[in-house]
Amino acid sequence: MTTDRPADTIAVAPITLPRLVRQRIFLYLGVLIVLLAFGAPSGGLIDIPITFFLKNKLHLKAYELADFRLVSAIPLYLSFVFGFIRDTWNPFGMRDRGFLLLFGTSTAGLYVFFAVIPITYVTLLVAVVLLTTSFLFVASAQNGLTSMIGQQHAMSGQISAVWNIFASVPTVGALLIGGTLSDLLEERNADQAGRILFLVGAAIMASVAVYAAWRPRSVFDNVRTEHGAAAHPLKDLKRLARHWPIYPALLIWLLWNFAPGSATPLQYFFRTPSTPRTPNGASGTPSSPPPSFRLSWCSASSAEGFP
Repeated sequence: MTTDRPADTIAVAPITLPRLVRQRIFLYLGVLIVLLAFGAPSGGLIDIPITFFLKNKLHLKAYELADFRLVSAIPLYLSFVFGFIRDTWNPFGMRDRGFLLLFGTSTAGLYVFFAVIPITYVTLLVAVVLLTTSFLFVASAQNGLTSMIGQQHAMSGQISAVWNIFASVPTVGALLIGGTLSDLLEERNADQAGRILFLVGAAIMASVAVYAAWRPRSVFDNVRTEHGAAAHPLKDLKRLARHWPIYPALLIWLLWNFAPGSATPLQYFFRTPSTPRTPNGASGTPSSPPPSFRLSWCSASSAEGFP
């Protein structure tokens, strides 16, 4: 039997860790997951205030807001690129901690930069694109570290369960807090509202960078290198494309995220004159996680179809 695995890929046999060590790993990864969920530009804590800012402060129509989402999500469509970069680059010789430290700091710096400049449609669009691009380096490091630990120590199922448990906290919390923050920003002018919002994001991502400076031995002494010095991104991409089992999973993920009626249409439905006034915090709590993949024409036509 032959495989197309590159010659410099190092096979790592799974090792079962003691229970106490596993619990420490779960806690470390859990805190990291929570911090990133709150600091994500496309997450509820930041995304919901931005969408209400565009609607209420800049007076965008439904199709204009949907177009904004479509363009600002371009880095998300290319998320796989950041994963390949994570596999081939080793910033500061710290591997995943290097990504967390470098891009946690850069994302915080971008938040601060956009907090002190006037807010317009263009600056806000550029801000979201750049922030998302920088943040995806951090997210790829967290995803890669979590996956690698799970595979190397035969606890992928436990890691997945921990991930879902910790991710559920910011998923709900960020939506609630993001909606409340939107209401508070309604009382400010555009520049003041943008400054507060971006400084909140900066504080969270600065916390991620500080967290990356910590190196718990129970976590990183149990991570082993799986690649040699040489990198073959094109070969890896071809190998990935030929790996047919990923396509059912990608289809499931696509169907899960394709929800053109859950974001922009609901927001405009709850806040139109024909419906009772709903606080931003209430309309910021959809029944399912907000999709990262949105089609502008679907969202716009759905939103304008409401009475």
